[in-house]
Amino acid sequence: MHLDRKASYLDLEASILARTDLQPDDQSSLLLALQSLRDEAARYRLLSSALDQLPDEIFLKDRDSRYILANREAEFAVGLSHQGMAGKDDRELFGDALAAKYRAEDLQVLSTGVPLYHPPFQWTLPKGGTRWNQTTKYPVFDDAGNVIAVCGQVRQSTEVMQSRVLLEAQIDVLEMLAANCPIEAVFARITALTEGLLEGFWGSIIVLDQEGCVVADVIAPTMAPEYGQALKGLVIADNLGTCGTACYRGVPIHTEDILKDPNWEAFRSLAEPYGLRSCWSMPYFNADGTVHGTFALYSRQPRLPSEFESRCLALGSRLAELAVERERIAAQLRTMAERDSLTALPNRSAFTEILARELTSAAAEIRHVAIAVIDIDDFKLVNDRYGHAAGDALLSAISLRMEKMLGPNDVVARLGADEFAVILQSAGRDDFRRSLESLLAAVRRPVEFDRYRLTISATAGLAIFPTHGRQVQELLSHATAAMHRAKHVGRGRLEGFDPE
Repeated sequence: MHLDRKASYLDLEASILARTDLQPDDQSSLLLALQSLRDEAARYRLLSSALDQLPDEIFLKDRDSRYILANREAEFAVGLSHQGMAGKDDRELFGDALAAKYRAEDLQVLSTGVPLYHPPFQWTLPKGGTRWNQTTKYPVFDDAGNVIAVCGQVRQSTEVMQSRVLLEAQIDVLEMLAANCPIEAVFARITALTEGLLEGFWGSIIVLDQEGCVVADVIAPTMAPEYGQALKGLVIADNLGTCGTACYRGVPIHTEDILKDPNWEAFRSLAEPYGLRSCWSMPYFNADGTVHGTFALYSRQPRLPSEFESRCLALGSRLAELAVERERIAAQLRTMAERDSLTALPNRSAFTEILARELTSAAAEIRHVAIAVIDIDDFKLVNDRYGHAAGDALLSAISLRMEKMLGPNDVVARLGADEFAVILQSAGRDDFRRSLESLLAAVRRPVEFDRYRLTISATAGLAIFPTHGRQVQELLSHATAAMHRAKHVGRGRLEGFDPE
C-alpha cells in the first residue's frame, strides 16, 4: 500500500517535470506543494499508526457526526476492519436510539466548546464478552477558535470496575454478617450478588453435614428447586460431578462441558432439562481445614472461566467461608455465655431461662416439676489439700455422674463453684425424692485422681412446682433454704422445703 502511494507521488513529480508549458517558478511551486502533501501524508500515517498502538478507543467526527478517522481499538469495539469507520455515522453503526443519543452529545460539545465526560458503562463486544468503558468527548478548534470537530476517547476501565463491583459485593455481605443475618439469607445473597456480576450464570452453595460426607442442603434461589432437591442426601465421592469432586478433593474443579465430562455421567439427565453446560465449583472450608461445602457457578455455555469469572468464583467461596466462621464464633460465644467452662453444663443464667420455660409448660399441662439445689460438702478442703486440679477433676466427674442419673427431660446445671441445680420432670411427684437420693448416692462414690481416691458427699434441698411456688426465683430460693436447713441438720442428706 505504501509502495502504491510512493509510486503515485513519483508519477506526479515526473508529470510536473515533463510539463514544458510551465514556467520554472510555477514548476518549483508545484513540486514544493507536492512535497508538502507528501510530508502531510507521512505525518498522517505516523499519527494513525501511533493511535493504533493505544489501548484506548480514539475517534474524530466532523460537525455532521460522521467519522473522519478511528483507531484500530475503536474499530474492534464495533466489529469493523481497519479504516472501516471512516465516512460512516452513528446510525449506520449503532442504530437510531444510540445515534440520537450520541448526536445530542456531539451537538453539546460543538455548541459549548466544553469537554463532555461519561461515567463508566458496560459495553457488549460484537464477538462476545463485555468490558467497562469510560468516554470523554473533546472539542477540536480551528485557528479562529471555532469548534470544527469532536474528538472522542473511550478508555477501558474493566479491571478497575471489576475490582469495584467485587468490593461492593464484599461490603454488602459483610454488612449482613455484622447484622447477624441468618446464614441461609447470607448464602442466598452471595449467589444473588454473583449472578448480578455475571450475566447468564446461576450460583449455588452446597452445605455438607457435620461429618462432611453427605450433602445436607443446597442454596440456589434462582435455579429450579428440583435440581437442589435431587442433590440433597448425596454421599460425597471422588469423580462425582463437579461439586462432589471439589468437596472430596478440597480443590476447585472446572467442568468445561457437562455433556462430555465422564464425572457427570450419573447426573447428566438432571442437568440437561435446564440446559446447563458448564459448572465451576470451589470448596469453602471450616476453621479446622475440613470442607464445609462448595460455591458453584453454572452456565449454558460450554467453556472454562475467564479471569474475572474465576475471581467471582473465589469471592463467593471466600464469603461463604466468612459466613461459616461467623456462625462458629457466634456459637462459641453462645456457649461461653450459657455454659460452664469446666463442666459444659448450663450456667446459672441459662438454667433460669430453661426453668422459666419448663414452668410455663408445666403450668399449661397441669403437672409438677421438682427443683433441687445441691451443694458439695467441704469442697474447699479438696482444693486446699489436693490442689485445684483435683478439685476440677472431682467437679467434672460429679457432673458426668449426675447427667447419667437424670432422665431425658431432666436438667442439671452448675450455679457456682460447688453448687449445682437440677430440674426433675421425668419422675412423678412421689418419685422426685427417690430420684434425688439416687443422685446423691452417685455423688458419694469415690473419684480416682492421680494417686488419690477422693470421697465426698453432697447436700440437697428440694422445692416442687406449684406446691412451693410458681416463679423461678421463688422456687430457687425455697430449694436453697431447704438445702441450708439440711446442712444444719447434718451434711450429705436431702431436705424438702417446709414453709413452716
